[in-house]
Amino acid sequence: AGGRRRPAATPGSQREAAPAAGLVTEAEGLRLHLAAGTATGYAGVWTTGKVARPFEAVAGGKRIGRFASVVDAAVCYARHLESGPAAAREWLAACDAKSAEAQRADSDKKREEAVASCAGKGLQTEYKGVQLHLAPGSKTGYAGVWLNGRGSGYRVALEQNGSRRDLGRFNDVLEAALAYAQYVQGRAAAATAPPAAAAAAGFFLPYS
Repeated sequence: AGGRRRPAATPGSQREAAPAAGLVTEAEGLRLHLAAGTATGYAGVWTTGKVARPFEAVAGGKRIGRFASVVDAAVCYARHLESGPAAAREWLAACDAKSAEAQRADSDKKREEAVASCAGKGLQTEYKGVQLHLAPGSKTGYAGVWLNGRGSGYRVALEQNGSRRDLGRFNDVLEAALAYAQYVQGRAAAATAPPAAAAAAGFFLPYS
């Protein structure tokens, strides 16, 4: 029987079965290969124990690819048997692109929800023409901006390698959020610019 992270058997060594309840027998114009008694119900498809991609397609003892959907993994296996490794790789690339698009959509949705949450709390998303980095769950509402523990005001700090690097102190929270946003913006520019150009533009080199 199939189990977690066991290599798949070669084609034909897993017993074809009548479709169990809930199993898809055809997808993408292909007949999927069923396997009675396995963990997934499909020949050549095994569980990985991974949250993001819990299924893998394996043929000839070699992994073809990992997938978020058991059906996608079964399609990959069927493609490999019927059209060869190139067709299986093509399907894997298509699934990877679909997964990346879904992640982008989820990220965009979360960003929109965060902006709406911040707007409801009176936070600004932009200041002096610069996009601010919001953190709705923090005490200030802005990423990189902390309450000054030694008195009134705010301090800007960069969290890196488990420690905080102090970038300055401000009386106004928006000025503090602006300083952090400009710092992040400057680091991004410096990372892609030639050293001489980065230095000439003053891209926060002391903090790099």
